[in-house]
Amino acid sequence: MDLKSRIGHNIAALRHFQGHSVAAFAERTGMTSDRLEKIEAGELDMDMDECEMLGHALLVDVALLAHPPFKISHIEPTKNPTTS
Repeated sequence: MDLKSRIGHNIAALRHFQGHSVAAFAERTGMTSDRLEKIEAGELDMDMDECEMLGHALLVDVALLAHPPFKISHIEPTKNPTTS
């Protein structure tokens, strides 16, 4: 997977995990839905300012977007162990 695809995948995974639709997230970032979908598909180049803006909107450091593709799933809260 090339860098562009990896970044797009991670943006989509984080957006989905945070519960944003493509349309809502695009509006939040000032992008069009079409542009965001192409970025997530790894079809468009982005400059660093755009990467930073997307990282900021996703509440992550921009460097995280370039990490190897990750899967995000729902994490069940752990119960606090009781002490006697």
